[in-house]
Amino acid sequence: MVVNEKTITGEDLLCFTFFQAVATKIHLLQDKTSELLNIICRKFVKPEKLSDIGQDFEFEETESHKCISDISLGFDSTKEICKRLPIGDPFLNKLKGFMPGLALLHPDRAQTSNYIVFVARTFRGFDEDLLKSEWYRLHLDFTIEEKNKLSKLSFDDMWKQICRHSYPSLRKLVNAVRSLSNSNADSERVFSYLPDLKTKNGITCHLPV
Repeated sequence: MVVNEKTITGEDLLCFTFFQAVATKIHLLQDKTSELLNIICRKFVKPEKLSDIGQDFEFEETESHKCISDISLGFDSTKEICKRLPIGDPFLNKLKGFMPGLALLHPDRAQTSNYIVFVARTFRGFDEDLLKSEWYRLHLDFTIEEKNKLSKLSFDDMWKQICRHSYPSLRKLVNAVRSLSNSNADSERVFSYLPDLKTKNGITCHLPV
């Protein structure tokens, strides 16, 4: 099976390799971390309480716990996930607007345009009226068949195809989103290279005159 952004699961996120990729994945980060949190919570939280899970959920509250004999993982892990991963980040939440379900197929453009405007305000320097105009036009410029075909592409390929048309402001915003790193893997990788590039011998060596 080919693993892509549509087939990845919360279990796969445990190794974090999914986000250590060149392809744009940041728009999936919040959903996947929430999915991971839910997977762990199912180990010790009562089923009827799972719908309440979020950044403000009281994981220590014993009334929400299963019987001790049914618990296979404690609440410490979930607290760390909420502390370290972007479960409630509003910016990442609004990046969902660029996913095909909202960008191409959702009929309520007024609602989905709020996602795009929020992201644009975060980056700054965008004409909101022009963005909204292009966003509404995007829904009308493609047939249902074309939208379904585009939605099956990867995030990057889908937007490359869309931005071949005349959407200058939207293209600029999508490129800004695509420039965001999926994780800190790239910067960590650079640090791991430094000992090879800058050694003690490299510091003290002199070129022959």
